[in-house]
Amino acid sequence: MKRHVISRREIVFAVVVSIAAVLGALRLTSGSPVYSVAQVRYGLLSDPHAWIGRTVQIRGLDIYPGGQTAFIVDPGNDPYKAGLPVRNGSWQTPTFPHSFIWWLGSNVSFLRGIDGGRDEVYTITLVRPLRKGCTYCSVGHG
Repeated sequence: MKRHVISRREIVFAVVVSIAAVLGALRLTSGSPVYSVAQVRYGLLSDPHAWIGRTVQIRGLDIYPGGQTAFIVDPGNDPYKAGLPVRNGSWQTPTFPHSFIWWLGSNVSFLRGIDGGRDEVYTITLVRPLRKGCTYCSVGHG
């Protein structure tokens, strides 16, 4: 029977993989609250000064109709009525073909949900109050 001796390279590899796993787990559990779009909308409408200037994590769907403004929306809601308008930016990181699929799912009615309807957590800095009369007036950026 042949005995396997653990080499120094295998030990280093195991330690590096373990450290990466721990750091990854810590990154996922940042401890800061994750808000729904409805919670952020309510806060910006009811007490905007408590929210403006904060960087918050928001869970929702990213809807990009084109132009300078995208919407983060709770799943199942209309982005133009219940969405949070946010200036396009690095928080979205759209790349082809995802950006094209994303655009199709946002603009072609029978293709809604083509992108899988995944909700994600976005980090957004809130800089303006939400104005009900202005659908495309962005309230923040990534």
